[in-house]
Amino acid sequence: MRLGGIEVEKAGIHNEYTYVQFLRICHCTPNLPNYWKAMRYFFHIFDGPKVFPDEDGNRFSSPELAILQAKALAVELSKTGEFCQSNLVFVLDENGNNVFGCRAV
Repeated sequence: MRLGGIEVEKAGIHNEYTYVQFLRICHCTPNLPNYWKAMRYFFHIFDGPKVFPDEDGNRFSSPELAILQAKALAVELSKTGEFCQSNLVFVLDENGNNVFGCRAV
């Protein structure tokens, strides 16, 4: 049997569930559907007319975790005092969808 481009019998694995667990443990996920992988989220900071884009982003397993990260970032920005009171944090997913936005207060 061949799953994900790997000959399963050679690895001593005889069913699909065991194979998937094997891949998750060894962190090798060849040819698995995209929904199995964590999505990348980008945290862009707007300070009035200035934009500080997040070009690298971070991977999270859910949008809820990305929202928590954005809230934490906003709290850290608010600790800088008057300098960053107008900052906005916007979260976009890797597909360009707006996930969340908040103000640093």
